[in-house]
Amino acid sequence: MFRKRTLGPLVLFLVAVFAAPAQANDDCAMSSAKREVLLALPFKQFDQQQGNGWRPLYASKCYIEAASLLKEYVKRHPSIAQDQYMLPFHTGQLFALAGEHAEAIRWMEKGYSNDNFDPINWNAFVNANVAFLKHDYKALLKQRNLINQEPPMADRPGVPKWAVGKKMNLDVVDGFIACFDKPYDVAYGDECRRRSETLVNKSSEQTR
Repeated sequence: MFRKRTLGPLVLFLVAVFAAPAQANDDCAMSSAKREVLLALPFKQFDQQQGNGWRPLYASKCYIEAASLLKEYVKRHPSIAQDQYMLPFHTGQLFALAGEHAEAIRWMEKGYSNDNFDPINWNAFVNANVAFLKHDYKALLKQRNLINQEPPMADRPGVPKWAVGKKMNLDVVDGFIACFDKPYDVAYGDECRRRSETLVNKSSEQTR
């Protein structure tokens, strides 16, 4: 199911902050009072701000707990969830990080965009995640090529400086390819992205 979104530049902001988490804490418990406070937050604070909403649980590698919080947020705020496709997609990512692939795919496939003016090929990125989880290398390469066909981000209002000249999410998908046989939590990390850069550089040198 395709979702309409009203995120604008927040799409780009999100890609930057959903990065490799810190070391896990032993205790992922959360008081019911704290949980209620988080579930009452506006979308931007709950989903988009580093150190707020579900992200502290993610940073502590409490993936199932974070996914549970997101699921409850979606349930309580159906109108927000209808507009903001990031919510189901992030729920899926957290299940993927926890190794729950079937549940991850189910949620990711609720996270498509029908915005024809999306500054990035978001749906190809969703499909790339799903292809990796299904261990479908051919489909993963196809989505990678679609993302690579997109022009680099231009220096214009709403585009962060770090994103200018970059093909959004290409490094993440290249990490999936470089670490195709690794678990999602490994393939999504910075090490696999660095490994993909090395492979691309070697390939470029060989074709000169």
